[in-house]
Formats: sequence, C-alpha cells, structure tokens
Amino acid sequence: MNVATGLAIGREANPNLAAQAVKQAMHAADISIASSVLLFLTSEFARDPVPALRAAAKAASCTQIMGCCPGIFTEQDWMLDAPAAAALVLSGEVALTHLSTKDASQLLLTLAAPKRH
Repeated sequence: MNVATGLAIGREANPNLAAQAVKQAMHAADISIASSVLLFLTSEFARDPVPALRAAAKAASCTQIMGCCPGIFTEQDWMLDAPAAAALVLSGEVALTHLSTKDASQLLLTLAAPKRH
C-alpha cells in the first residue's frame, strides 16, 4: 500500500492544478496508477468542478475520484485564499468505495461543510 499527498497552488482555478496535485502525490507514493483519489479543491472551483475532476482522473489513471470544495491542507501546507488543489492518492488494496451494506463496526470517512444562509 502506498499513500501520499500533493498540493498545487495557482493564480486561477485551472483544472491543471488538480492534475499537478495528483501527479505530485503519485510521484511521492512511487506509483503510476492510483486505486482512488481524495481530491480537495478551494472554493474557486465550486462553480464548475467537473474539469478539475476529469483532470485528476486522467492524471491518476483511475475513475475513483472523491472530494469536496472547502479550503484545503496537506502535511506540506494549507491554502484558503488562492485557487489550489490537494490530492491524497491510494494504491494497492486500499481504495475508497461505496458501501452497499452498513456495518456498525466499519469506520466511515465523512466530509461535511457548514450550511450557508
């Protein structure tokens, strides 16, 4: 199992930021194909995140891309006030999947954001 993160910061919300973050993470994990990607994008991507998701999927060579648009951080740095993307890549037997049955003994990853009024 290899897991690593990547962070890309730019001047505008460009899908290439997502691809760069994924490529950095994959390089750090020493993998060429990810089993899943947890992608975080800053709020500048919220209007149309699809191009960034597609860029991340292409860079990771996988379609298991999940994430959200709050602010972002990794163990390297954090960003709230500029367009940025952060990625956590998973490989090997570790992947993010949809649970078809609920098992109270399993840990669940939950992403949440405050409701804006």
